[in-house]
Amino acid sequence: MNAFENFYIRLRDARAAFKAANDAGNESERRAASLACRAVWKEVEELGFFACRLFTEYDLSRNCGNEILDITTGIWDRDVAETVAVMRENGIERFAFSTCVSRAVETAWLFQKNGCILEGLIEINGHRGEHGCNQRRKAHGLLFRVGD
Repeated sequence: MNAFENFYIRLRDARAAFKAANDAGNESERRAASLACRAVWKEVEELGFFACRLFTEYDLSRNCGNEILDITTGIWDRDVAETVAVMRENGIERFAFSTCVSRAVETAWLFQKNGCILEGLIEINGHRGEHGCNQRRKAHGLLFRVGD
């Protein structure tokens, strides 16, 4: 299991505990769940800016029902190497790149130059629902494997 999945599971469970405690009106359990959420984010923050940025995308991706990280935001060219390094350090083996920014192809090229292997196209769950909260639109992106 990659480090981000570990963080995600702990955060998901703490959020569920928070909701249950809130629904039950249990203030002490709600406070404990809130502290658990903060503790996870503190651990992520200790990994640095790029890890925080990627984990935010990972959390959103998993909440949308995707099994892998989906990078939907633009990445500055100067940040690609560090982004790939953070993925390697945290055990991310594959990711989707579905950003719609104008320089997406150039960024994809830089992913490749930094050791990522383009495996093809992927259909994933997008981040905005077309027909309400529980139905997500499909999105398309490039599927990369993070090389050694």
